[in-house]
Amino acid sequence: MEKQTDLLLLARFRQGDEQAFKQIFERFHKELVSFATFITGQQTAAQDIVIDVFLKILPRSGQFASIEKIRSYLYVLVRHAAYAFNEQEGRMRKKQQEYFYLQQSASVDPESPMDQEEMMARTLQQLYEYVQQLPPQEKKVFIRKIIQRQSVEEIAAELNISAKTVYNLAGSAISRLRQWLGNMPYPGALILISAFVELFSEKKEF
Repeated sequence: MEKQTDLLLLARFRQGDEQAFKQIFERFHKELVSFATFITGQQTAAQDIVIDVFLKILPRSGQFASIEKIRSYLYVLVRHAAYAFNEQEGRMRKKQQEYFYLQQSASVDPESPMDQEEMMARTLQQLYEYVQQLPPQEKKVFIRKIIQRQSVEEIAAELNISAKTVYNLAGSAISRLRQWLGNMPYPGALILISAFVELFSEKKEF
């Protein structure tokens, strides 16, 4: 039944039906904003990115073969737009490129194979959701270190805690995420965990 509903929705979308576009927007908007927020660290920017991306698919509405193709294409466009935003803001780092398989200049076609792109997109989106479930202090440390790329000293000063406590909270957060992500079928999850461990492996001076 759901498959038939999606086929009808796709047919209407391909014909430029405004209500079909609205349904697709409502279906994927929340998860795409979460994904963009994780990359940029800014929810307002993420909202703008997602809206812009949805508007970009309108002229190509007749080119998609399935609803899942639309979803995959949206994820890829959001990812590229979010990293372009970071680059413009001066927050793009070489480490992020290595860990998250960035291809800033890649052209995207809605019918191209995007299994790896979508796999990483889903991993990042799931990671963002897991981060929201961390205990408050662990979440603060994780976001400041991984997303905002602050130093341990900066985090300690901002949260009024010791550097040792920062490391302890980070270690606890990584352990939780390792357990959660370890159950995911995506190999990219293991790459992310390795990245987190390395980011926190700098010399400890307590």
